[in-house]
Amino acid sequence: MQKTIFYLVFLLSSFLLSAQDFKFDINAGYLLATTRFQVDLIQLNIFTPNDPFIQNGDLDETNSESGFFIGLGGQLRFSEKVGLTGHINYASYAESSYLQIPVLLNYYLGDSGFNIQAGPQFSYIL
Repeated sequence: MQKTIFYLVFLLSSFLLSAQDFKFDINAGYLLATTRFQVDLIQLNIFTPNDPFIQNGDLDETNSESGFFIGLGGQLRFSEKVGLTGHINYASYAESSYLQIPVLLNYYLGDSGFNIQAGPQFSYIL
């Protein structure tokens, strides 16, 4: 166990020492979540087609919730073309709070700083 921790610390320290282009950042923004629920009630045969609560035999409902997020993160460039971005964000929407952790691989196009990002985001309900 101690050997594993030693190797992990050694690997991370050598990795961080070789990383010359690490930048910290703060991010914040607006969230908009939209959900849509649609059921064809005529096929289910639970209501009559002339029911005043159903239009055209369908139950169609769309809900939107708005919120915000704020967090800290960093960006590490491995080379001129490839980098890694990670953040830890607090998000609040739909009357719930979340901890969001996106980890994105960056591919830089030219010297402008424009990049394409792809990767997973892990979300935990708080």
